[in-house]
Formats: sequence, structure tokens, C-alpha cells
Amino acid sequence: MPSGKQSVGGVHGNQATNAYQFILGIPFVQSQHVGGAIAANVIGFPINGVEFVPMPGFDVLLGRDVICRGSLTMTFDGHATLCL
Repeated sequence: MPSGKQSVGGVHGNQATNAYQFILGIPFVQSQHVGGAIAANVIGFPINGVEFVPMPGFDVLLGRDVICRGSLTMTFDGHATLCL
């Protein structure tokens, strides 16, 4: 359920869109069992976010408010590491 409206600027100008408060959970894998189950610690971050129409293949767009909590490393071979 939206917590209110927020103005968002884009290629079509500013538009009021639904705003949400949620918890972003990031799993940090500790081990993987033979059957495929994964044991992980999950760290949760409270986030304020706005609704957007994602492009195919995307579920969420992380902003600098999340990425700046740690260090994001991306390489040219398609790998990325987020350290928090």
C-alpha cells in the first residue's frame, strides 16, 4: 500500500507517483549444501522508494541511497560485487 505521493523527474518532466516504505534484504551466502539449499545471513535496510515502470528484465532500480552505503565494484566481464 502506498505511503503517499512523490514528485519524480524524468524524460517526460515531473510526475507525481506512488511512494512506498519497505525493507531491502540483501543475502550474504555462507555455504551451499549438496542438495542445493543455501545458508545465508540477510541484512535488511529500511528504504523509501517510488513506483516506476520497469524495463523487461528489471524488478527494481537501486539508487545512490543504497549503493553509497558500501562499495560497488563492476568489471567488464559482467561481474559485480556489493560490499556493505
